[in-house]
Amino acid sequence: MMILKRPRGSVAESPAALRARLQRAWDGRVARSIAPPADTEPDFPVTVNIGRPSLTPDALVRNQTGIMEWITSWKEVEDRVAITCETVTKRRVGKITLPVHVIFETIEEMADFLGAQAQRELKIARRSVGILEGVDERLRAMAPHWRRLASLSDEEAAGFGRLIETCRDGGTSNLDIRELAIAGLDSKWAETRSSMVREALRHIDCLSEAEGFREQMGFREDDRQEIWMKFHPDDMTMPLGDQEFAMRPSKIQRLPQRIRRVVIVENKATFNSYRPTPGVCLFFGSGNAISGTVGVMRFLREHEILYWGDLDSFGMKILSRVRRVMTQTRSVLMDGHTMQEHRALWTRETDDDRFTGDIGGLTADEGAALALIRNGGNRLEQERVQPTAAQMVAIGLERIT
Repeated sequence: MMILKRPRGSVAESPAALRARLQRAWDGRVARSIAPPADTEPDFPVTVNIGRPSLTPDALVRNQTGIMEWITSWKEVEDRVAITCETVTKRRVGKITLPVHVIFETIEEMADFLGAQAQRELKIARRSVGILEGVDERLRAMAPHWRRLASLSDEEAAGFGRLIETCRDGGTSNLDIRELAIAGLDSKWAETRSSMVREALRHIDCLSEAEGFREQMGFREDDRQEIWMKFHPDDMTMPLGDQEFAMRPSKIQRLPQRIRRVVIVENKATFNSYRPTPGVCLFFGSGNAISGTVGVMRFLREHEILYWGDLDSFGMKILSRVRRVMTQTRSVLMDGHTMQEHRALWTRETDDDRFTGDIGGLTADEGAALALIRNGGNRLEQERVQPTAAQMVAIGLERIT
């Protein structure tokens, strides 16, 4: 039998306080009741030791009213929960019967003790996971996500099951993700909940290793994002004499033969301020969109790629994502030295405009910049960095005067 220790110190734990303590671990208990781990001790039956106040003779005299109220609070619920008591004899007080622990034989008994909300949650969690389990028993492993599943309406939960079944059976091949018509799900449902869909597909070994999340789910990758690019006149001459245009990445088969390097800048202002030198193509990355964009243009693996973005948490995240897709990517002006050199131009990242997750795949110099960014919430916008003439030559850009 599992035993939960009482809180540290001399704490008179009332039924309400014990409910609050049990509630903190409730999500995990519900998940394990649906999908019990094979290598751990079962959660139930469980004995929960009740926190008790100091019971020295002096404390019993000084806090007699408080202790009696604590004992009474447990007597009031003894018809709804299995309470074990013990009778002790104390000097100056005599015999006194104290609550010692509560025993829950099943999670249903714990839910009854926690109240109507917990009872509803347990019921909904089992139903939601059960729908997926009906598609494939391995989807019982989705139990840790029961709160997200429980937030779905009945129609959505049923539709989610049909979506996974369709993906599993190959019914999404050559379909755009918004073309799949499933009752209960709107056209954007699979996109807005793609992480949950992919997690379910992973458990049944149906998650593709493709780069785009749509392809991972079995759908056709659709590059809605157009990419702006610039060429030097020696490399490409357009009919109207302009070398700047936008295209869907899937429509680009290759770059002109003379192009050896692609420079990606994060911001439109920087894109508008520079032009490429011969042999260089300049891309406007448009923030987070660039990692998906370059993933479509797989021919870019044959080119040198330089990435120049904001020196802030999201800029470093975008660099990491681009490098994950195009491993040859090098950053420019995104290092600790550049950050330090422009200290007077730093601004602050706000709490609602910073990325706090892990950022992998950075070099030591890039990591030094990230440390300066996160140690104080600092940021250096790309537009504020003015490269030297030598740096411009090394990058392959010219400033438009």
